[in-house]
Amino acid sequence: MTRLALRALVVLTVGPLLVAVVGLLLSTHEHRVPVGVLVATSVAVYILLFVVPLVALARRKRWGWILLVLLSVLLVVSEAFDFNGSVVLSLDLIRLGLLLSPPILRYVGVAKPARPPASA
Repeated sequence: MTRLALRALVVLTVGPLLVAVVGLLLSTHEHRVPVGVLVATSVAVYILLFVVPLVALARRKRWGWILLVLLSVLLVVSEAFDFNGSVVLSLDLIRLGLLLSPPILRYVGVAKPARPPASA
């Protein structure tokens, strides 16, 4: 279950980056800044904000989990002020739910492992 949750987090974190890069590369309107610079800057910022903490989370580092939870909460709250559609809000809520799910909490050591029921 933990591996499935981690894989889903990777897809939900890296997927929007790929969509944004393809969207920038395929855009037909004129940019003041060359597209290559926009893509490189966007990718660098995204990697620092999301991919580095995601790798830290995969290595069971609690700071990575905390940073991802804070960023996910900020993304959900920002949707209240700049609504981009129900799909974006849904993906942000799913990512936050996965980060707060019991398997991930146990994985990073925030929650204690469940004890097996005592046999009578």
